Amino acid sequence: MITYRGKPDPPENFQAQNVTSDRVLLSWDPGFDGGSPQFFRIRYMVKGSNEINTVDVLPTNASVFMITGLEPGTEYSFALMAWNVYGESGYTENEVVAQTTEGLGADLYSHQSLDFLVLGLACQVGYRVYCLTTSNMRRGKPIPGQLNPSIGEVKN
Repeated sequence: MITYRGKPDPPENFQAQNVTSDRVLLSWDPGFDGGSPQFFRIRYMVKGSNEINTVDVLPTNASVFMITGLEPGTEYSFALMAWNVYGESGYTENEVVAQTTEGLGADLYSHQSLDFLVLGLACQVGYRVYCLTTSNMRRGKPIPGQLNPSIGEVKN
């Protein structure tokens, strides 16, 4: 039997699941991992801007991720890539575009979104929800092999 080892395939079905005034919940289906554990990186920017932000997805096996700290009433574009020890897949061909709503982001914690949070992004303890934030993430070009978690607390 021949086993292929190489860079992973790009993720598929990349989409925005929930959008509020300051965050976007993204989801995807992982592609072939190239025979090695794969990691995911999201690239996003304000539509029409040249400033690129990147964030490494944690936990590494997640297929949903919440981008936080966004500006209300702003249009963003998102792309996703997979990478492993053999290389990068390149970013998804389909760019996901989402516009944050005006006002507060309280609608994020609807029953559907909370299901996504509990499954892959966070754990709920009492009345507090812990989620990954981008407030302290590095900005600029992705650096393969580096994970940069930032954990924030959001009161429910």
